Amino acid sequence: MLSSPQLQVAQSLNYLLADYEIYLHKLLRFQWKIQASERPEMNELLDEYTDDVEQQIDNIVGRVMKLEQTPVSTLANWMRKSKLTYKTDIESSDRIINQVLEDSQSLENTAYNLNQQATQANDAPTAALAQRIQNRNAKRVNRLLQFVRINTPKKKAATL
Repeated sequence: MLSSPQLQVAQSLNYLLADYEIYLHKLLRFQWKIQASERPEMNELLDEYTDDVEQQIDNIVGRVMKLEQTPVSTLANWMRKSKLTYKTDIESSDRIINQVLEDSQSLENTAYNLNQQATQANDAPTAALAQRIQNRNAKRVNRLLQFVRINTPKKKAATL
């Protein structure tokens, strides 16, 4: 039986899972839009993002199950639990980039809070998972920012 702090960690993992599931759906929609837009070179980068996000989802689900809890597994529950909004009607590639960066920051904050919570609950495996998620998310953000700097005219890049 899990203690109260461990149950809270499991709940927080489910919130992070919901965020990642919504993020994955948004990335896929954005990728489809970018394929048809003026920035098709972003497609490969977003493809790498979706692969990484799918791996993180698997890691989170595995950890929730190790804690003998049930991972949230429906779109309705993901939308209810997620801090991310399921807004995919964005058309411009610049706005898509900004949305991906904004969502990435939210994911990083959620992973940071989970890391702190897991550390306080003496749940080292969850704290380590949260730290890995933070690190991978930071790498994704840096790659996207580097991509923007390389592929955007200087005047336009200053506004991103």
